[in-house]
Amino acid sequence: MIKPFRQKTYIEFVALFLAGLGIFLLSKPFQIRATLWRLGSQAAPVILDSLKNLRQIAASDAIAVILLAVSAVLLVYRIRYRLQTSEQLVSLKCPACGSKLHRSHRQLFERLINSFVPVFRYRCANRQCRWKGLRVKRLSSHKDAG
Repeated sequence: MIKPFRQKTYIEFVALFLAGLGIFLLSKPFQIRATLWRLGSQAAPVILDSLKNLRQIAASDAIAVILLAVSAVLLVYRIRYRLQTSEQLVSLKCPACGSKLHRSHRQLFERLINSFVPVFRYRCANRQCRWKGLRVKRLSSHKDAG
């Protein structure tokens, strides 16, 4: 049986890895700017030579790259659509107790998520429940079930 989207934890592992990497980079004295400049100056001639040889790229390779890019964009839009039409994620009832939900202020990370998928932060109206979480904004073409 496939677990619901909200129960998958790989995003949390990636976020923890990135946070750990950020802390590591802050704690150690690295010459990142100089290293990036050196890599960029070494890569620039290679990139320019590749652009000069662009006419030598096979048409099938160019079409394959375009198809991969289009499929990636379509996949992102499909995931966004699925999130916005998922009854479990758009319902305005508490997932823990079934009470009404009230909107509350979002945090910075939630505002960043909002640039990809429109989300709002809610809290449960039931004082004993105290559930807090995100709900995805329903697509306007679907009926409001909340």
